[in-house]
Amino acid sequence: MFLMWILFLFVISAQGQDNAPPGDADTKYATNFIANRHWPDGKIKYWILPTGNSASWLIPKVIDGLDFLSNETDYAVVFEKPAPLDGSMGMCGLTEWTYYPLIIVYVGNRCKKGLLTHEIMHALGFEHEFTRRDRSKYVTINCDNIRAGREVQFDVCYDCVYTKDPSWKVFQDFDYSSVTMYSSKALGEKNTETITPKDPAKKELMGKYQLSESDIERLKFVYGKNYKKPEQVNEAIKNLEYCPAKEIEMK
Repeated sequence: MFLMWILFLFVISAQGQDNAPPGDADTKYATNFIANRHWPDGKIKYWILPTGNSASWLIPKVIDGLDFLSNETDYAVVFEKPAPLDGSMGMCGLTEWTYYPLIIVYVGNRCKKGLLTHEIMHALGFEHEFTRRDRSKYVTINCDNIRAGREVQFDVCYDCVYTKDPSWKVFQDFDYSSVTMYSSKALGEKNTETITPKDPAKKELMGKYQLSESDIERLKFVYGKNYKKPEQVNEAIKNLEYCPAKEIEMK
């Protein structure tokens, strides 16, 4: 885990990387990356608000060594302690885009490196792996098992890149071990399964909250020197379930 973390700090800052090897020009590449959230110069401004909690020591450790981050005052990413509502003070696992381009990453008392890495991936433009357009080939979303109020977390990402551009081949394979991938029982009612992999052997790879080799290659690609916004495939999403919202029981 520690070595993977160090590798994360090193490779993301590599601005001089070439694009990934080209793929088949007829292949459609579904991704979990939103091109409109790409930081064009690779320089993400950030600001750390005083948190006063036990997890605050993690933030500078994450920032150290990331050459594309700067602490200039014209920040775009804010690391902040969550409001003390309903026990959320310990929360780690929310990136707020309401005020985009001001992005708020909440760091609570129980925040760990893996979850913080997950949230920084969101700030860098990545959505959850299981929201890509081709997910039905790899996983089944069990809508009935999802905790009320969390259904939107399992929606397909309409805004994520879907392209025939062969330079996006790095996204061709579905990555069960991505740091953006939930575990099979994430946000499940009464410990039930919300994401079932089509290949049962892949279940043990899910929800590890550490950067995979594919995560690293994708980061190097989208923040490499030759990155350009791809031409999207204009195709409606078909036969991909959206989980209807459940009524939240008031206690």
